[in-house]
Amino acid sequence: MLSFILAQTASPSPGAGTSGGLGGLVIFLPLILVMVYMFRKQGRQRRMHLEQIQSLSIGDEVETIAGMFGRIRKLSDNEVWVELAPGTEVKMARMAIRRRVIPTDEGQPGAS
Repeated sequence: MLSFILAQTASPSPGAGTSGGLGGLVIFLPLILVMVYMFRKQGRQRRMHLEQIQSLSIGDEVETIAGMFGRIRKLSDNEVWVELAPGTEVKMARMAIRRRVIPTDEGQPGAS
């Protein structure tokens, strides 16, 4: 019985394609390349966000992941205290900061 199975796998039948393994590779290679590209891009964005979070300092104006804007009043290793309005401070995780807001000169008198 075993010799019969080995004989069938050792000699392919006439007309059978021998490039079955390469055909599968050709089909899945573009998919694999796209996935690798996406994972690398996501990792790069995560590193940039972590660097930005670590560089925060007191007085920076920030936007939270909830869409609220405020100014940092106090910092610790994992937490920030953000003043959302005069007299209203909120304690949140550092990772809850989306980005540092870069002030613009729009809206000020004399700005063009």
